Amino acid sequence: MDKKIIYVYSTKGGVGKSTISINLAFYLKKIHKKVTLLDMDFAGPSIPLLLEKNYKNKLKMKNFYIIPFKKNGLNISSIGFIKSPNEISFLTGKYLEGAINQFLNEELFKISDIIIVDMPPGFGEFHRYLFTNYPGKVILITIPHFLSKENLKRGLTLLKHINIPILEIIENMAYFECLNCKKKHQIFGENITKKEFPFKIIQIPFNINLEKSVLSKQKMFSKNIDNIFKEIASDIINEVQ
Repeated sequence: MDKKIIYVYSTKGGVGKSTISINLAFYLKKIHKKVTLLDMDFAGPSIPLLLEKNYKNKLKMKNFYIIPFKKNGLNISSIGFIKSPNEISFLTGKYLEGAINQFLNEELFKISDIIIVDMPPGFGEFHRYLFTNYPGKVILITIPHFLSKENLKRGLTLLKHINIPILEIIENMAYFECLNCKKKHQIFGENITKKEFPFKIIQIPFNINLEKSVLSKQKMFSKNIDNIFKEIASDIINEVQ
């Protein structure tokens, strides 16, 4: 089970977890893997807002388990497809655990080679339960800003405490590459380094097209960004084989 789950996680919101999760899931699907994109942000699901206009009645039930729906060959699941993503779900204790178990279930694992889990930000009861009961590998997302770096350290402390392995760190919006002068500009701050964080670090440049769904038939990315996502997808494939 654990080899199938890849958590896309950050202790800070607004760093691009959902956008990266969507693009990564579709890149993995291109490699002809059975991939599920699972939005586990119960309080503020983003996947439905980014992918679908018609929210409700997308998911089905089987033996009290929630079953994803398919879109372009990708399995997709989110509480935002049960109720409007603008509605907030406050779940705690056994209710929270029950909801998690309904989404991450044996039927899901049967239809999935890889499960990309778009995690909510933070480090609380939800995260501890999910990481310890459904172990997997973590891709940490950050941006080049001092506050995000401090939150990254907190996330690393949590993952180390509960012994969850880290696949790599993605520094989103790492720089802006000017089309005119061809120079890289660090618009948010200095990039993280291996000296600070001794893991594989992948930098994704600032690109306005990144937040557009990969369902678009238009070519959205430069060859550089295309190769970056192919590299991340390849890293995941190597982990789950």
